[in-house]
Amino acid sequence: MKAKVLILIFMFGFNLNDSVLGQMRKADRLYERFEYSKAIPCYIKVIQRNSKQKNQAILKLANCYRVNSQYTLAEKWYRLAVTLPGVDPVNYLYYGQVLQSSGKYHEANQQFVKYGQLRPNDLIVSTILFDENVLNSLLNNNKRCKIENALKLNSPYSDFSPVKYRDGIVFVSERNKIRKSWQYGWTGAGYLDLLMVQKGKNDSVQNAVHSFISTNKKYHVGPACFTRDFNRIYYTRTTRTEGNVESNRFRTSKLKIFQADYADGNWINEIPFPYNNESYSVGHPTLSGDGKTILFVSDMPGGLGGTDLYVCHMKDGRWSRPENLGAEINTKGNEMFPYLLNDTILYFSSTGHPGLGGLDIFRTVFRNGRWQQVENMKAPINSSADDFGILMSEKENSGIFSSNRTGGVGKDDLYYFNIEEKPILIKADPKTTFTYGYVKDEKTSQPIADATVFVWNTATSKIEVLKTNQEGYFSTIIDLKVRYVVKAMSYRYTNDCLSCVVNDSLPDNKFELGRVLYLNKLDQGETFKVEKIYYDFNKWNIRPDAASELNKTIAFLKEYPQIRVELGSHTDCRGTSPYNMVLSQHRADAAVKYIVDHGISKSRIEAKGYGETCPVNRSKDGVLCSEAEYQANRRTELKVLNECSDNKNEEADPLLKYKNKEILKLTQLPSDFFIQCSETKLVDK
Repeated sequence: MKAKVLILIFMFGFNLNDSVLGQMRKADRLYERFEYSKAIPCYIKVIQRNSKQKNQAILKLANCYRVNSQYTLAEKWYRLAVTLPGVDPVNYLYYGQVLQSSGKYHEANQQFVKYGQLRPNDLIVSTILFDENVLNSLLNNNKRCKIENALKLNSPYSDFSPVKYRDGIVFVSERNKIRKSWQYGWTGAGYLDLLMVQKGKNDSVQNAVHSFISTNKKYHVGPACFTRDFNRIYYTRTTRTEGNVESNRFRTSKLKIFQADYADGNWINEIPFPYNNESYSVGHPTLSGDGKTILFVSDMPGGLGGTDLYVCHMKDGRWSRPENLGAEINTKGNEMFPYLLNDTILYFSSTGHPGLGGLDIFRTVFRNGRWQQVENMKAPINSSADDFGILMSEKENSGIFSSNRTGGVGKDDLYYFNIEEKPILIKADPKTTFTYGYVKDEKTSQPIADATVFVWNTATSKIEVLKTNQEGYFSTIIDLKVRYVVKAMSYRYTNDCLSCVVNDSLPDNKFELGRVLYLNKLDQGETFKVEKIYYDFNKWNIRPDAASELNKTIAFLKEYPQIRVELGSHTDCRGTSPYNMVLSQHRADAAVKYIVDHGISKSRIEAKGYGETCPVNRSKDGVLCSEAEYQANRRTELKVLNECSDNKNEEADPLLKYKNKEILKLTQLPSDFFIQCSETKLVDK
């Protein structure tokens, strides 16, 4: 699991000849030293030369990709590996885990069953087979949760495990790749380091600060946690250990916990945790509010699985001996990345509890002297990939977590999430049904006062206009068995829509509105993705399906007459860079021409082709990507070029002419007014 493993390896260099046998020996030595990223090209050379060592090279190449979470490539090679004569049954297990991490649960089960047939005494099969009902319950979350990649925090490398620090956060990153000699051979990236990011005005993110705590860059540092006053840090790191050198000429270093105190702008008085050990790892600390309870991860002897969660308490100035948190939390798999919230709520990640694949995030509560049954956080926080390292708000309705799911910027990415409040249930008599809802800022979750909400009764074509109060609240009476479309708008914000039908068969005539309406502020420089703008290969004419999406952009620009935008076209990295630049400019020009031809002033929109210069993920020349990763880069975006004036009038803000409780006919609104309220929204960040 890349940077998330507990055993970290350091090695000596060596040279071998470039023959096939030499390549295989070189690859195997790198493999044995856990330098998987360096072993990969050597194994590929052996396979390409079709030598006697080819089969062994295939098996080890598949494993190199698996442990580096390159699941698409791992799947390709395991598919071949399990067909080889005399293959070790464990490869069926690994193949199933790779399929599972790609969300191919049915195919994964087939491989797990095959492994169980070949290794009937291995009880792991009973814990990893997917139950259809459990899987459906994890995929269908009854809480509405919005996920967003923290683009301003992430890099092409691994970024994970955020913790709160004063007016910002500290997180772990491997982007600090200063020179080749400081690359970590497992991943080929830099050694882990702690970075800090501060919040500026309106909670905007400032630049990340490297080397939050002074360390030797040739060793991993992080994750970390802090006391409530932020004057003491507990952090994970590896150190060079003198002593035994193993037979194949590499040293092993274990994770250890250290503490340090903040004074005069520096972290001083570094002290090792008393239960660090040269024989096993201790890391991933989290603290109680008073700093007198510490939870951490260890693979010390006597545990229930690979890595377990342990707790120590401060007594008379000393940490008590570690106590295993027990079978309610720990399993035969790996429990990692604990996060203690408000002293009684524990979040952690596990491969052993029923989940969607890889590491899933779980929650448990300490009550009546014991940890209660754990609950899976479900999709979309959890996925088929590794999900871990969560930072939750005190109200447990928002936060940041880490994941290596597909579509990210790097290997592990940070993701913002927001869990909406429970659906509002409203009592109503048989003849009258009331419903109400809220309009909020998408970034801050703060209520938007004086927003305008249009409630369209599709049966009568009448539209009621509502204005929100200081809490972003609105309410109205609706008819049963009628489809309503609800559209929320506000000056300097994008709009949001939902549709609903209320049946008379609901218990106690209660009506669940659906979700909060979230509006996104139109700040200068803000970029939005325009969905489903597709082109034929090597062409830039506007197809009918693209035209329907551009019509939504036209409607958006009509609703916000003060906004000037740039329409940017992007390509993937296939093809030459000059060719992609020209193609993207042609496509941007064609899209802008279509918009101008439909009534938008040319002065309000600019065309810009970016070619392959702005990838949203690891896609670049020389990197083999999945089709989904290529598709993510073939995108069209709108960038806001100016800010709206603070001097509101009806010309700048057409919403001012609508009054609260006013009833309109559908014909009184532009014909494309509700065009953005189809299932595909105009913009999605």
